[in-house]
Amino acid sequence: MSNPIRMEIVNLDEFDAKLKRLSDALAETAVVRALTAGAMIIENDAKRKAPYRTGTLRRSIHTERGDGMSVLIGTNVPYAARLEFGFMGADSRGRMYHQAARPYLRPAFDDNRDAAIREVGEALADLLERAL
Repeated sequence: MSNPIRMEIVNLDEFDAKLKRLSDALAETAVVRALTAGAMIIENDAKRKAPYRTGTLRRSIHTERGDGMSVLIGTNVPYAARLEFGFMGADSRGRMYHQAARPYLRPAFDDNRDAAIREVGEALADLLERAL
């Protein structure tokens, strides 16, 4: 009869602890923090590119948590969309406008997309490195 195969698992507690730290590192809030790090690059450039008159638009540009694992960059200033996309026609008061677009958010995204992706990758790598 052949010898039975014997296995011994060592350091199972240490393995469990590392698995728990990895799970915590990849928790939704940690991933959102990494996404926010990348979004800040785009947000800061959008603030630089935004048309300036009083500074209200620039101050209003911000990053916030979206649904699930996402972040949003934008503003709540009512005239922001008019500046980004332009406006032609009558407003709610009947005034006529032919306002050319002065985009700032989309160019900030386009110009910084790769840098933001790199920043998110580095932030996630840091999270994983600290977890293990």
